[in-house]
Amino acid sequence: MWQASGQDAWQGQRAFNELRPAPRPRMRPRTTSSGWHARSVGARSDEKRKRNFDSLLPVNKECVNRHRAKSLARLRCVLLGMVGIVGFISLSAHFTGYGHMLPWLPAVELGSFISGAAYMGGNKTKSNEYVFPRDDGGIDEAAATQMDRMEEEARRLAQREAEEVANWERRAHEQIEREMEARRRAEEEERHRLEELDRQRHLEAQERQRLEVLERLHAEEEQRRLEEERRLQEDQERLRLEHLEEMRRLEHAERRRLEELERLHNQEVERQQREEIARLNRQEHEQRQREEIERHRQLLALDEHHRRLAQQEPTQHEGLERIGFDHVPQPVGTEHAANPAEDFSAQTMLTPTETLETTDHLNKMAETSRQQLPYGHPLDVNFINMSPVQADLYFDDGRFGVFVNSFNSGESMELGTFVGHRFFWTSKDIRDQLVAGAGEGVPMEAIITGNTFEAVLPMDTRPREGCFDRYKVRRLAARSSNASNASDRDVANPVYPLSLSLLGMPRRGRTWRVP
Repeated sequence: MWQASGQDAWQGQRAFNELRPAPRPRMRPRTTSSGWHARSVGARSDEKRKRNFDSLLPVNKECVNRHRAKSLARLRCVLLGMVGIVGFISLSAHFTGYGHMLPWLPAVELGSFISGAAYMGGNKTKSNEYVFPRDDGGIDEAAATQMDRMEEEARRLAQREAEEVANWERRAHEQIEREMEARRRAEEEERHRLEELDRQRHLEAQERQRLEVLERLHAEEEQRRLEEERRLQEDQERLRLEHLEEMRRLEHAERRRLEELERLHNQEVERQQREEIARLNRQEHEQRQREEIERHRQLLALDEHHRRLAQQEPTQHEGLERIGFDHVPQPVGTEHAANPAEDFSAQTMLTPTETLETTDHLNKMAETSRQQLPYGHPLDVNFINMSPVQADLYFDDGRFGVFVNSFNSGESMELGTFVGHRFFWTSKDIRDQLVAGAGEGVPMEAIITGNTFEAVLPMDTRPREGCFDRYKVRRLAARSSNASNASDRDVANPVYPLSLSLLGMPRRGRTWRVP
């Protein structure tokens, strides 16, 4: 056999192993990977398994027949033992009188049937041949023919394997020679390819040098052109920025002039609005004063009339002038007398000496009557926002407040409320209370008293700096005053109904109570 060295030797051995037939299963070691059969380790396929089984079919049939004979012998022994035990039990029970306690079992027929079936399988001697019970112990013609056929098949298989080995060795040598020739051709082609590649690289290097020179010249020219364009753009941008700055300066000056004109116009409009509001308030106040003066003049005249009646009939009305006008009988035909139950001024206590008709004294009497209004008495109050900020009016319910209305600068609203109610002004949110005055300022609150006819938010009003939480303030005040539910700043709950006019809504037949 032709033998090479190094890589060629390994290639030849691999080709030889690829062409060598698979060994017999009984000759191949199953747990090793050394020797000439190493190609079958991890590289065996179903086709090779099938080829090996078909080529060694007689040997496999012999193994199968031998295993089948052993299994039949074991089964025959087991069946004979079971038949003997069952027959013994049946016969013993029958002859001893206990047959009625067992199921009927024909022991003789069953034993003969099972024995005959078992002996039909053949008997196995010490040698590996098959002997039937009716023979004289020799080998019959079928067994001899089978053995001759197996030996002839084994000889033909050995001869075929020898021929295949010789043929495979020749094919392996030819394959190795073809591979060597292909390798030489590949090396020659690789050498020519490398020479051509070196020549192309040399030409590419020369072309690259020429292109680099041209690119450098072009880059220098482009750099000069870009410098010129950049200087031109810088000059244009500088001129544009100067023009834009000038336009901005002119626009700013024009805007300042327009803002100043608008501010002066707004101040004039606000001044006119405040003057108009003050004029309307003065007119309304003067009208109310005139009504109060007229009402008190009627009350004084009524008091003088009752005093004269009391002087004329001292026994009938003695001491009634100190009780109240609602207990004094009204004279028949007095059209100018007011209803004391509807007029709160009729509940004031007037002495007989208050009979002066001067205007100053009547004004004092009107102010005194307003101060003597009881707690919870209905009252109309005019709320005015004189500050430059937008303000929200809240009714102080002792907790977070109830929103009443939002006032722009210069707006006013007349609200029906009750004596003793408290209101506070805020800006945008209940936490941002408005304050007025120097320093931190005083919170803007309005407490309705007997002589309150308007609540004005002054011009120096501003939002309070920082967070103002009314709930926290009232809770701390309640704790500091050892009160369980409210502090002295809280509004006590009056029993008088709070109409919907308090919230700026029309009345619809329902009344509210202050929470």
